[in-house]
Amino acid sequence: MKWYKEAGVKLSAALLIFLFLLSFSALHAEGSREATPINVKGIIEYLEGEVTVNGNPADFGEEIEAGSILKTGDASYCEVMFGGRNIFRLEENTIAQLNINSVEGLQAVTLEQGSMAAVFQKIQKIGGKRGTFSINTPTAVAGIRGTAFFIKVEDANNTYICTCNGQTALEDENKNFVKRVSAAAHKAFRFSRTADGIKADPATLLYHDNASMDRLAVKISYTIPWGTNKDKSY
Repeated sequence: MKWYKEAGVKLSAALLIFLFLLSFSALHAEGSREATPINVKGIIEYLEGEVTVNGNPADFGEEIEAGSILKTGDASYCEVMFGGRNIFRLEENTIAQLNINSVEGLQAVTLEQGSMAAVFQKIQKIGGKRGTFSINTPTAVAGIRGTAFFIKVEDANNTYICTCNGQTALEDENKNFVKRVSAAAHKAFRFSRTADGIKADPATLLYHDNASMDRLAVKISYTIPWGTNKDKSY
């Protein structure tokens, strides 16, 4: 019986070592997955009129590489989807650079001019540990998680940002104004460059409405919960 007990002890020890190694391997694999860059490409879902990607005519279903520049002409627009259930629409006469790349890298759109409407619902999947996505403009930056929002660069010195539903983190380029904005139905600010620096003032609902945002949300099978704010990520 002694040999049987000794064999049992050895077997139990071997089993424990095996389970430890298996758990360690799983944790290591999980960590590797988190650290491995994931290339997330935008896909043009719809377009009308004159739309270019890096100076070339855009097409339906075209993949947008990180760093690409999208331009829309007069009476033109395009809609780009990425990461499953995130979509944005570039309105006419817009120039935007897309930097949608890896979970550890930059997740941003630089809006140089024009307007952008967006409904983001799965941004945590590609936004790294913070799960955030930045919209950069000439005077302000908007940090996005799961949010419906509208941004218009009115000119080189003025940017209009509306948190339509959900939450955003807004700040001017000098970080003198830093504010987390929560909205059940449209809360807007205008960031204006003045001789004394950039100021942020509350603004009224302009350039868009519920219906236009709803039409965009439908394309990712989402219903914007107007009147409530379900995003508690901040």
